Amino acid sequence: MSVHILLLRHGTTQWNREKRYLGHTDVPLLTESYQELEPVRRALSAWQWDEIYCSDLLRCRESLDYVLPVKRSKGAKITYDPALRELDFGEWEGCIYSDLCDQAMYRRWIDDPASICPPHGEPWQHFSSRLNHFACTLLPELQPNPAGLCASSLDASPSVIAGLYAVPSSEKKAEKTRQILIMTHGGVIRQLVTLWCPEIPFWDLVIPPAGGYLLKWAEADCEVVSFPL
Repeated sequence: MSVHILLLRHGTTQWNREKRYLGHTDVPLLTESYQELEPVRRALSAWQWDEIYCSDLLRCRESLDYVLPVKRSKGAKITYDPALRELDFGEWEGCIYSDLCDQAMYRRWIDDPASICPPHGEPWQHFSSRLNHFACTLLPELQPNPAGLCASSLDASPSVIAGLYAVPSSEKKAEKTRQILIMTHGGVIRQLVTLWCPEIPFWDLVIPPAGGYLLKWAEADCEVVSFPL
């Protein structure tokens, strides 16, 4: 198996700038966010994609339209998938930390988001399940492990080398590489990386707006590199 998956986060919105919880609320990009997306646009100019997936929310669709105009998608089908949405924060959508920090439920959620659901929001188990389904459908070569996560048959731990999480690639005969672009949200990128590379802690991944990670598989070996390179 030779696969490259580029996971990209959308550009900055007004709510991102104000550090408000932003899940399913459909807000546009800031006009100036296109400037931060420009290095990504340039970096992708020579890439050829087999498949393109995008959250159906406006901030992701606008980001994808800018970094990869239709004329540069070179015929690859674009799938807009609600499964790639950020966690729904329910009644906490649009709130900042100071709005919520005195609530006991919120403090428990901060400590253990899997055990607490935001009021009228999305349970962590549902968020994880929809992304697990997406991941396993996209890469059926990676079979679910006993915990229900997609994992390769190779039992190896990634190592950290100058910001690069890597499992050394096996020397295999060259084959065509399947190249996949996914434009989505910060929490989704963290979840997908930790599903495919369980040794990488969720909160160790730093994903600024217009940033992301490139995942590269050679057979069952995988490396994860910050993007833009």
